[in-house]
Amino acid sequence: MSPSTMKLTARILLALVALFMLINGVRLMISPGSALAGLLVDATGAESLSNVRALWGGAITAIGISVVIAAVTGKIENARPAVLFTFMLVIGRVIGMAVDGMFDRAIIFTSVPVVVFLILLAAHTLLDSAQKAEATV
Repeated sequence: MSPSTMKLTARILLALVALFMLINGVRLMISPGSALAGLLVDATGAESLSNVRALWGGAITAIGISVVIAAVTGKIENARPAVLFTFMLVIGRVIGMAVDGMFDRAIIFTSVPVVVFLILLAAHTLLDSAQKAEATV
């Protein structure tokens, strides 16, 4: 695979992750009630909904923006907040299952951040390989 193809593939992967995060972050800010229903969380009242909008929606949107920047610039270091975020989501799910027990959708809720994390790692590998290939030419 040529360096330009590796970069393009990495940018497409980053764009997909960014789109996923932006949709979820904005959805949590605009319509937290419906977004939370899918997450099996209930927030009632202005204070709870405001916290969801700011703490979840704002954070996930900001992380999605960092991935957009990584996709545009082709610099994976801009996506590192997303890598750490998704890794910690997986850790949080594992701790939750160990301490709180399993629930019906635990595998689905765990597999989503695992897949996002793996996509980010693939983009990182592709960009690293492209840079090394360009440096040797």
